[in-house]
Amino acid sequence: MGDDEVLVGLDVGSSRTKAAAYRRDGSLVASSAVPTPRDEGPDGVDFPVLDVLAAARSAVAALDLAPGSARGLGVGTMGEVGTVLRDGRLADLRFPAWYDERGSDHVRRLRERLGGERLDGWTGGHARPVSSLAKLAWLREARAVPSGVFVGVAGAFAWQLTGEPVQESGLASTSGAFDPVRGEPLTAVWEAAGLRDLAPAPVLGPCVGRPARTAIALGLGLAEGAPVVVAGHDHPVAAVGTGAVRGEVVGSVGTSEGMLAVLRRRPGSWREVAALVADGFTLETWPASGEPLLMREGLRPGLAVATFLRTAGASAEELDRLAPPPGAAPVLDRAVSLALEEGRDVVTGGGPQAWGALVDHYALSAADGERALRRATGADGVTVLTGGGLRSARLLAARARLGASVPVVSGVVETVTRGSAAVAGVAAGWWASPDGMPGAVRLPVDGLV
Repeated sequence: MGDDEVLVGLDVGSSRTKAAAYRRDGSLVASSAVPTPRDEGPDGVDFPVLDVLAAARSAVAALDLAPGSARGLGVGTMGEVGTVLRDGRLADLRFPAWYDERGSDHVRRLRERLGGERLDGWTGGHARPVSSLAKLAWLREARAVPSGVFVGVAGAFAWQLTGEPVQESGLASTSGAFDPVRGEPLTAVWEAAGLRDLAPAPVLGPCVGRPARTAIALGLGLAEGAPVVVAGHDHPVAAVGTGAVRGEVVGSVGTSEGMLAVLRRRPGSWREVAALVADGFTLETWPASGEPLLMREGLRPGLAVATFLRTAGASAEELDRLAPPPGAAPVLDRAVSLALEEGRDVVTGGGPQAWGALVDHYALSAADGERALRRATGADGVTVLTGGGLRSARLLAARARLGASVPVVSGVVETVTRGSAAVAGVAAGWWASPDGMPGAVRLPVDGLV
């Protein structure tokens, strides 16, 4: 292998799109980041998908890779957002942001028609407003959507590099019409949502790619034939990027917080899955192996923090320094954090005391989620934290003191790019499984606060 040969990991996120190149020894060669394009209009925040794909290409181009040096590329992304492929072209859709409520009425009607419990059991809890199914049904009524093949952002980018539309089972689950236990599309659910003329992209197995062959791929530095892999949904891919293995719990703290662990036993029926969903979980796929995993979501601390800081009159760093220690601030009502997550400023001019209460609230909520997750999955390993929210020393202190267990912190700065590269490395034959990628460092939380 030449010294300049690398793997590329791409993270198409809600706020930023990041790319990174890694050598076989796991060392970082280059990285880049660009804003993820967003439009704010009368209906809410939209992602202009073709602009998002252009940003992804720009992020990879900024790595300035030598021609043919990239031996594989993996893409991790926010779920739900995508476009339609028809007659060899991607539709120029403005896709609703995953975190708004557009499509809620369509999901409600679908649940009434097919039965909510049964739908939860079939889809692993993904027939909900944030799903592709909900957003596409809303788009069908509000704007023009052509017929064709629906591809998520990651699949659309892979198509631009390979000429083949593909998907991965974890991201397919976020469509709201895919059975994550059996690994099969739920055609009846898709059609019941009025999407009969939109065919989902084919789903590939874990760590399986298609060969790079387009001019775009070669222009970005990929070797001809190098595997391009849809790595998966960003939270599970971030978990892979930390080096996590079966039995461990991973908490990804960012715009939203996802906490996940691999299930020790595959559910035997849709009723068993529905019971897990009723307990607050969704079922997805572990990108490293295709095993089912449970995810605990529902918290969106990044959105609440952004609302809080708009009128706080101080930076997050200043508030961290002045806030009372964990557990000393008054307990925050969930209604307040929900309002902040929705962009409603209900603590105008909030100071250090309110900041401490907000941070503690999310630490305590995460602790409850971790306990429930461990009971459901049997996970008995360490809890690994990752994500941009960990830049807050006050948050780390709260997680250490108020958490269900004392966590460790991933020393990997960009876990989604690393996880995507690790998955691509399996497809490229660099290692047998993603956790074979060197360089996953873990730091004790005590040394960071």
